[in-house]
Amino acid sequence: MRITTEKYIFLLIIQLTFLLADLLFNAFSDSFRSKNINLLIIYILQIIFQIMMFITLLISLFQTNVFQAGFVVLIYDRFKASIVVCLVYLILTIGLHAWVLYCRWLEPTAYIWDNNFLLTLFVTHRMGKLGN
Repeated sequence: MRITTEKYIFLLIIQLTFLLADLLFNAFSDSFRSKNINLLIIYILQIIFQIMMFITLLISLFQTNVFQAGFVVLIYDRFKASIVVCLVYLILTIGLHAWVLYCRWLEPTAYIWDNNFLLTLFVTHRMGKLGN
């Protein structure tokens, strides 16, 4: 199997596209809060993009010569932080989306940011984005 940089550049472009989509979902999801179904669809799309971003990270790790030589532990030790941050950010995203939808379901235009748990979850989610 010949090693080429084109496949890694392609995976990098895909990962950056998913990161940009995640950023846009975070920036503009509050604009769709008038109808709960629109907000739910936006949140589901964001989670799907995050899962696809995690899959492309794993694909890029699995295509290395180190992984193909059987040194899975070495890959895991080197990239453990990246994998954990991606998974924690995905869990925080699901938790934040579920809680926002719970708070807004009956009154979509109500002010919900006086809830301390929601505010803490929101800030933790945004801080997790910095690590991703």
